[in-house]
Amino acid sequence: MKIVLSNGLFDHLNHGHIAHLFAAKALGDILIVAVTADDHAETKPLYLEQDRAALVRAISCVDHVMVVTGLLDALRICRPHVLAKGKDYQKTGLEDTYDAYCHRHGIEILFTDTPKE
Repeated sequence: MKIVLSNGLFDHLNHGHIAHLFAAKALGDILIVAVTADDHAETKPLYLEQDRAALVRAISCVDHVMVVTGLLDALRICRPHVLAKGKDYQKTGLEDTYDAYCHRHGIEILFTDTPKE
């Protein structure tokens, strides 16, 4: 079973998020989505973490949802085969810490070709 991880705040859930999650699910067998906890968000979320997690959980392609402090926390907990990021990250790349962690642990980083919004 190939585990795919995607992550984000998901505060303004939109078509781009949903398209990304469906594309991420197509990269493997199980899709785990990590939602950033309220107290670890860069800006104060409009919606509480449990509400954002419930919205993501309602999307049919999502197999599991977890609330985490950040991406590194999610990678350590679920140990995915694939980290799926949106195409906007393809230009800028991941932060060095995440990139190094993925390479060190054999996690493939793939980018979906879905709209941002």
